[in-house]
Parts: sequence; structure tokens; C-alpha cells
Amino acid sequence: MSKLAVVALGGNAILRGDEKGTIEQQEQNATETIENLIHLIKDGYELVVSHGNGPQVGNILMRNDAGEQIYNIAPMPLDICVADSQGGIGYMIERIIRSVLNKHGIKKNVLTMVTLVEVNENDPAFKNPTKRIGKTYTKEEADKLAVKKNWIFKPSPKTKGGYRRVVPSPVPLEIINKDIIEQLLRGGNIVIAAGGGGIPVYFDKENNVRTIDAVIDKVAEETVRNFHDGRYGRYHVSISDHGRDAQTAMRDTMSRTIENSIGEVDFLSIVGCDGSECPIGTFYFIIPLDKMTNEDYESLPRIIVKDLVTGEELETPILPKTRLNIYIPLRFFKAVYETQKNALAMKDFERLVESGSGGTASLGYCDNASCAPRSNPLTRVTTDAWTNQCVVDASNDD
Repeated sequence: MSKLAVVALGGNAILRGDEKGTIEQQEQNATETIENLIHLIKDGYELVVSHGNGPQVGNILMRNDAGEQIYNIAPMPLDICVADSQGGIGYMIERIIRSVLNKHGIKKNVLTMVTLVEVNENDPAFKNPTKRIGKTYTKEEADKLAVKKNWIFKPSPKTKGGYRRVVPSPVPLEIINKDIIEQLLRGGNIVIAAGGGGIPVYFDKENNVRTIDAVIDKVAEETVRNFHDGRYGRYHVSISDHGRDAQTAMRDTMSRTIENSIGEVDFLSIVGCDGSECPIGTFYFIIPLDKMTNEDYESLPRIIVKDLVTGEELETPILPKTRLNIYIPLRFFKAVYETQKNALAMKDFERLVESGSGGTASLGYCDNASCAPRSNPLTRVTTDAWTNQCVVDASNDD
């Protein structure tokens, strides 16, 4: 086994937030994702596929609640729910991998393994549960369940007045099934393992395996660490945001730097033009990050690359302190010009419709999925901006 790829699929890569969660939706999402893994197999990598289970295990827990309340079915504990999600999601991924392999003419065995992960029963996380699971309850419902089932609840940040159950998220120590998984990989098989981070368990004094109400919240890092033995290049990349949203921090820093550089920097560079003829690739928009203050630079979120074999870490700010040149192809300017021409033509058509001579035609805008009527008329204004070709909504007809 010369090359190993460990792929972690987030739970939302299979069930997305704006979807109902039908099996058809989950299968479509999984198929699109797995198609992107074929090049790894063709390049000779052995493949371990792990997956998240956040949305799915939440649904399982809600089915648990509904079964108990409506049909008096005994609810299953959290470890069984995690195992349930591993089996269901793993089966779906396995079946789809087999179909995608068949499509590409690749013969490989695929196996889904219910995976146990050892944790320390005295992990500090058990004194401060933070991982929200299951449905949202009212304060009254949460108080009753806290007494009845000894659950811990915390306010939901997404639902005002709502409360959700919280469970510990201890540090994973070792994948208990790792030896057999390695044997399967060395035999050329694709293995689906450690779904949802694995089922957390611990060993008692007699070395028996015991369950515990918790979830593993570090799927990718733990799966990679457990399958790396020093012979493969593997790293874990994360972002330390210092408590700030990374995208917001980047946007604010870039905006501040640009604002402070006005008058010092030519933000548009046109290179190698001869008269009015400029070849594609000669336009650059400049973001002068070399003008960033040291204070801004040091306060940026940082990218951390960790060698999971040696434990060494490399840390650097998320933005470089250098001038960025953003390439703008000539076709962009042509597109703006064509947009203006089309908008003016549409305005003439709109006047035709408003005059009553256009029948029952109506104006709208379309994307790849659907069309919708316009809510306001198209009009034009001139501008002194560097493109000199802008179309916006305005109140005049000039």
C-alpha cells in the first residue's frame, strides 16, 4: 500500500440544509461527491471514506422521540443512534461507490464497517457538554426532560426561546477497528469507516467495552491520524480564527487596506496594450495587501498545517502581505458592453408592452433553473467609472 487517501465527507455534503432529506436527495448529493473521488483511485490510491452524520443522526433522534411519544416505543440510546447512522449512510455510500466504479470500468471491493472509537471516560468534556443534538424544545419541555432523563440542555443560538440537548465531545484516542481496516486496505479494498467520527466507547477495569453518551466531533483529523504510520505524506489543515469569522476578518482587512491606499496605488493596471487593441490577459485589478498594517496582519485568522505523524505545525496568516493581481479577461469588458446593449433593447420592448401594442408579453429574468417576472423597469445611467459601461436601475430615462 504505497499511497493512501483518507476522504472525510461532511454530513451536509450528503444532506444539505435547504433539503427535506429524501433518500433521492441524499443519493444525488452523494453521487456527485463520489464522482470526484474516481481520479484518486485511477492514480493508484487506496481509499478510506469517512463521513459526518450531523443532520442524519439528528433526524434519528427525532424519530426516537416521536416513536416514544406516539407509539410508546422504547427509545434507543445515543450510541445505537450513531451506529444506526453509520450503517445507513455507509450502506448508501457503498452502493453508490459500487455503481460509480462500474460506470468507470473499475473492479474493487467496497466494505462498510461500523466503527468504535476509544475515549477517556474522565475526559474534561464530560464536565462541560457542548455538542447540541436532536430537536429544539421549549424551556418547559427541556426542564421536564432534564428531570425525567437526566439530560442537559442549553439555549439554542438559532431559535429564540428554544433549548437543545447537549452531550460531551471527548477527544478520540484510537479507532478500535483500525487493524482490520488496514488489512482490508492492503488487500486493495475501499473501506467506509468512522462514520460520524465513530461510536465513542471506553474500556472498564476488566477491559470490557462500555458505551457512553457522547459524540466524536473531529471526524477527519482522527480518521487520518489513526491510519497514518509514518510512510505517507498527510497533513491536517485548519483555521484558527481567534474568535472572529474568517470571511468577515478577511473582508474587513482588505477593505481597510484598499481605503488606506487610495491615492497611492493604481488599482487597475493595463499592460501591453497597443492603441485600442489589447490581448486577453492584460487587465489586472490590484489589491495592495503589501500596504497592510502589521497590526492588521498579525490579527488575521491563521492557517495551521499539522503533520499528523510528527506533530509539527506550520502557522501563517490567512492573507499574504503582498500585492495581489487579480486577472480580468477582456471578455469581461465585452460582456458589460453587451449587457448594456441588451438592457437598452429590453427597455424599448418594455415601452412597447406598456403602450399596449405588445400583446400579453411580459418581462422577466431567468437563470438555469427558473424564470421570474421583473419587479421594476430597466433604465440606464451614465457613469464616470473606469469601465464607462454600467447599467443600473434608476428613475430617469436618459
